[in-house]
Amino acid sequence: MSYFSDRGEDYEKYRPIYPASAIDTILSDLGYLSQIVAADVGAGTGIGARLLADRGIQVLAIEPNEDMRTAATSHENVEFLVGTAEQIPLDSASVDLVTSFQAFHWFDFDKSLKEFRRILKPSGRLALT
Repeated sequence: MSYFSDRGEDYEKYRPIYPASAIDTILSDLGYLSQIVAADVGAGTGIGARLLADRGIQVLAIEPNEDMRTAATSHENVEFLVGTAEQIPLDSASVDLVTSFQAFHWFDFDKSLKEFRRILKPSGRLALT
């Protein structure tokens, strides 16, 4: 059982959101946002994923915990996928942006950074908050 099992609804309800200026900084100079594909790794209930999706970005929210995925508020630009930071179910060089909103400290740093590099396009960006 995961640390976050049976906590998804509370997480969705009480977790703070990120300021617009933080999202602006992450997205600066990435080009046309409607053409960006992002992977939000350790997405939880998708709070950060939805903030990106609200800007027109297509977001693949990677989350291993079923309770967190179930508690997520849906968004037309967010698709949840089962996976971990160390085994991301995406093709190599398939995303423009990899984010992790307050989850990176849970990951195996070496393995996850290799996975991030693998799925990012050569001109891609990594944003860890």
